[in-house]
Amino acid sequence: MKIQRLKEGQGRIQSSNAKSAIQIGQLQNLVNEENRKHLKVRTDITNHKKVIKEQVEKHFNELSNKLDQSHENVLSSLTSNLNAVSLFNTQTKGKTTEVQDFIQITDASKFFREVNEMEQSLDIPIQQIQSSYILSPKFVTGNITQCNIGSFEDDKIVSMEPNISLVIKEEYQSELPAIVFIRPCVDNSYWICDTKESMLQKVKPDGAKLSKISQYEIKVYGIAVLSSNDVLLATERGTRLQKLTITAGKLIDTVYDVAPLVPVTIHITSDNKVVVGGSSKKLGRRAVFVMNEQGGHETVYEHDQHNQPIFTYPRSISSTRNGNIFVLDYHLGRSSGRVVVLEQGGDIINEYTGHSDIHTDQPFNPRDIVATPKDNVVVKGQNYSFLYILNNQGYLVTYYNIKNIGIIHPFSLAFNTSGQLCIGCSRAAGSNTKEAKLYEVNISGF
Repeated sequence: MKIQRLKEGQGRIQSSNAKSAIQIGQLQNLVNEENRKHLKVRTDITNHKKVIKEQVEKHFNELSNKLDQSHENVLSSLTSNLNAVSLFNTQTKGKTTEVQDFIQITDASKFFREVNEMEQSLDIPIQQIQSSYILSPKFVTGNITQCNIGSFEDDKIVSMEPNISLVIKEEYQSELPAIVFIRPCVDNSYWICDTKESMLQKVKPDGAKLSKISQYEIKVYGIAVLSSNDVLLATERGTRLQKLTITAGKLIDTVYDVAPLVPVTIHITSDNKVVVGGSSKKLGRRAVFVMNEQGGHETVYEHDQHNQPIFTYPRSISSTRNGNIFVLDYHLGRSSGRVVVLEQGGDIINEYTGHSDIHTDQPFNPRDIVATPKDNVVVKGQNYSFLYILNNQGYLVTYYNIKNIGIIHPFSLAFNTSGQLCIGCSRAAGSNTKEAKLYEVNISGF
């Protein structure tokens, strides 16, 4: 009885510890966002200041001082909460270990003599923090006059408790065992693919089913849709991407070449850059190439600042409007992976390796990634039904279990032209039927 109560108390502490770990990440994210925002606002002020003459210098200095004071107050509040939650996190970790050691006491007399005191010590008050923060005001430019150089206004309030919603709009049944890739087209059709079956299909919703428009037996490693509805493919046929033309139904070589590597994943950015992940087991090399429309290599991500390889195997790629590139890096030998965030110019700015509250018995193994219309990023793990929502810097915002809305065996992600999240699934384990489902999901909050 006593041991059971102790274990229950230990479980509550562990749950609180996991929550505080998320809060630490969120607070640290806000600190980073506040610093970036502060730098941007000061840059805005400075740029606007250059257009004005000397008589407004005093007013600009007053604005800068007011901004710095606001920034100091915000950081003071965030740092105070961050330190408090960090201390609570440390205390709960220590108490968890202490309880575990106590449970394993073999001296029964000592156990019953001290158990009540130990039970009482489990009542650690949960550290309360603010539910939201008002960050530095943004700078709003005014007319170039002495009385109206510019002013501050409070920006959005950042909530610590994101309110996200996912609602299934449509559910379709395909004729594939698994939808490993899904790529929406502008005409509301889809390219879907099953890599094990080496089957690529162009399909269109027809009632509750996906009707085939065309079908190709091709081993596909990566796919991206062009504005023409033609598709770029990473296949087994050499170091160049190939294009499948919808009119002729033929594969032709393109200018996008990653020699001496072989292309294994493809992504097209919002400004039409072609990003290709390449790998060569023989050479022991892996890299991500950013190419222009002529096939020129604008940036190659292969080694970090210490000249060490960045990637083990680039599995999937996406990008956000601020220019950051998100790469799912997969480690086959460990069946684990991570999200690597790259900024323009070649530097790694962040890595996401999962959340300990979910990955208790299996490593984080991301399978697919896609950027949202609001410039966040959604990551799908391979062994779980969780979606991880990261911001455009790669920090965890929240996560969501899509089993809650009845979606099981999710595999691939995409956004269609209507802004709906498309989720491709696989058939149930042990099933021999070809009935993988595709869902169109309305989302809000991220």
